[in-house]
Amino acid sequence: RRNGHKLARTIYTANNTYINFKLIINNIIKSS
Repeated sequence: RRNGHKLARTIYTANNTYINFKLIINNIIKSS
């Protein structure tokens, strides 16, 4: 049980990081 929770948390964090990264890239593309 514990490990599954940790994995879900890691996936959630990675997903947020990816979304933030995509937003930053989009902003860079728009401003150039």
